[in-house]
Amino acid sequence: MFAGAASATSISVALVSTIGNTTYEQDVITNIQTIAPFLNFTPYDASSSTAQLPTVATLEGFQALMVVVGNNSIHAPDAWGNLIDTYLRDGHGVVMMANSNTFTNCTSQVVFQLCGNYQTNDDWALNTGSQITGTHLTLGTYTVGNPVFAGVTTFDGGSLSTHVNGGVNGAATRIASWSDGSPFAATRLFPKGNLEIALNFFPVSDAAPGAGGLYWLHSTQGGLIMANALTEVANVGAGSSDTPEVANLFGAGGGLLLFSLLLRRR
Repeated sequence: MFAGAASATSISVALVSTIGNTTYEQDVITNIQTIAPFLNFTPYDASSSTAQLPTVATLEGFQALMVVVGNNSIHAPDAWGNLIDTYLRDGHGVVMMANSNTFTNCTSQVVFQLCGNYQTNDDWALNTGSQITGTHLTLGTYTVGNPVFAGVTTFDGGSLSTHVNGGVNGAATRIASWSDGSPFAATRLFPKGNLEIALNFFPVSDAAPGAGGLYWLHSTQGGLIMANALTEVANVGAGSSDTPEVANLFGAGGGLLLFSLLLRRR
């Protein structure tokens, strides 16, 4: 059972998504905000042909960016790739979820990955690959002490356990593996000290209405992993300041997981 963290200084997050289902997107946000209500999301529909792309200045007003590719392709993958490359190169932090690194030829009419300068400059933490689904997996080994896994003891990918079989980029570091040994998470440090964190699981949980119980089990700690990652990328690089960090305290005897907030100065 999880207890929500108390309110604190907020972190603004741009959610760039092609899920194309507001109920599914709200499931992602709810699972994160249950743990970290200080993370405030603004969704951008990257699959829409009518939605206006944010300017660089608008995007850089956010302290963190989260990219999720679902069943819908990315409209204007070059333009989005240019924007997110600039965001990274200017020193901001990104959390890249599966299936955002699903390989598709950037010259194709239907594209499920970032293209443009993001692809040209090879900004990936986890390289592109094919979607793998249908083999039940759990969290395997991970780097003890890494902030992404602070307080994490369990993660179950559900019956689909959707992920991408891309390898760890040569400029990145694996910090966790799935139970079958494939990459679960990787971090990449950019020249201005900012981070990209790739989390190799589809962020919608089995609790989403209509999900059919296929995705990661919301009774495990996918929300905490995503909250930790977003807080970590917001706390380093350009514009970082006193922002809340999710910390995890285990109650003695009862097995109740409590979440408190610490202020970290970088």
